[in-house]
Amino acid sequence: MSTENSQENKVAEVEVEQIRKKFRILTLAQREKRYISKVLKACGGNKAQTAKCLDISVKTLYNKLDAYDMRKKFIKETTKKEVQG
Repeated sequence: MSTENSQENKVAEVEVEQIRKKFRILTLAQREKRYISKVLKACGGNKAQTAKCLDISVKTLYNKLDAYDMRKKFIKETTKKEVQG
């Protein structure tokens, strides 16, 4: 019976993915990641200012950057800007 449930779960997951693709639905985590990235860019990479704009602590911002594997990516982007600027 557990094999049957496992197969049903896989079918349900496939159906959800098809719906997400068809209607271009993002998960909450995907939306949060994009929004944080957008605010970081708007704040010129300033983490303290970004945290204030998001109404979260700097620690929470860093936790989210780590959770979404964004910290290294954004450091590279801001470093490039500083070198070019």
